[in-house]
Amino acid sequence: DLTRFRSDATYLIAGGLGDLGLLTAKWMVERGAKHFVLVGRSETSAIVQPRLEALQAAGANVVTARADVARRDQLETVFRTIEATLPPLKGIIQAAGLLDDGVLAHLSWEQFDRVLAPKVMGAWNLHQLSQGLSLDLFVLFSSAASLFGSPAQANHAAANAFLDALAHYRRSQGLAGISINWGIWSDIGSAAKRNAGDRASFVGLGTISPEAGLQAFERVLARNPAQVGVVPIDWSQMDERAIAATPFLSKFSKRSRQRQDAGTGEFLKQLQAAPVSERRSLLSAFVRGQIATVLGFGAADEFDSRQGLMDLGMDSLTSLELKHRIEAGLNCQLRSTIAFDYPTIAELEGYLAADVLQLDAMVPARADPEVVRAESARERGDAIALVTEESSAPETPSAFDETDLMSLLTSVREMSDSDVRHQLADGQPHR
Repeated sequence: DLTRFRSDATYLIAGGLGDLGLLTAKWMVERGAKHFVLVGRSETSAIVQPRLEALQAAGANVVTARADVARRDQLETVFRTIEATLPPLKGIIQAAGLLDDGVLAHLSWEQFDRVLAPKVMGAWNLHQLSQGLSLDLFVLFSSAASLFGSPAQANHAAANAFLDALAHYRRSQGLAGISINWGIWSDIGSAAKRNAGDRASFVGLGTISPEAGLQAFERVLARNPAQVGVVPIDWSQMDERAIAATPFLSKFSKRSRQRQDAGTGEFLKQLQAAPVSERRSLLSAFVRGQIATVLGFGAADEFDSRQGLMDLGMDSLTSLELKHRIEAGLNCQLRSTIAFDYPTIAELEGYLAADVLQLDAMVPARADPEVVRAESARERGDAIALVTEESSAPETPSAFDETDLMSLLTSVREMSDSDVRHQLADGQPHR
């Protein structure tokens, strides 16, 4: 279904008089939005005026507000105007931004301040002034520069990284928040005017057409992630040297996927080959090592097992990376919410040991299955396995009385109940 917006609500677009802001407003009008406040630092130009008139002709009530979003006092005036004269504010889109490129060593603070102000201060002002409102959406137009960098744009990358962090912060507070790391749009925006698309396509990064961008925007709003990147990439054209120099891109490259596939289950084999008494410590070292790698810690041996993963700095993105790394090492499938379901190191290790791997009963690599089944049964006192092990022995009915039978049935029921609980929690069918 197409995204629909409320006709009885007001939507504020910061940077609303720019190409991307006007394109977004037009798209929203086509999907039911009727009231807009388009905020810009400059007066409405003769080029923009016809586009505003087209919005009004389509049935929209469009108010333009000249204000610098980095100036809280000016933005407060805009909010007061909305409250006094327009329907309730239900959506904010922060599309304001500037570019002022330069080699990092030569970037002045003025260049940083110029680029940081509309995104960092502007977004923060919008966040603070709207905290008491019940918003349906709070969308930050970020850039892919904060994901994998951009030559001569350290200030731009830093500014957009703040937007990404703000979206996650708002979500942690129970507020609406989405940060979209857009690639380069074709035909519109400051990057297109500077022919940045030609440089991007040289290394395999394509440009986003207005039509494709709006389709992606609709999908993002429907899925409602805290952060998402929208970047066309032709991996066949991507320079391997560029990939190697960009850690974020390297995670998605074909060569990286091949290396990951080659390593799938390697740690699981080590566990299977290890004595039962050493498996838990090996698993603990593995899990802590993955946490340290994901979060950028130098060593994992200083972690407190009772420490929360979020307290260490983990967020929704790094938790997914941790999930993928553990899945690769253990050759298993985990829920995407595992870091939230088991929020401490001890809880995560305990879940993996008991529920995912069943360490005490794990079958060693290339061992005789019958011997393993018997040894595992003795270690955990499993009545069913013990009966299976001894089923080839001569029948001795007198040695298996009613008490033994009741004990066996109780074990079966307890194991079955446990399996059902685990499968319901995992959302997996019983096999």
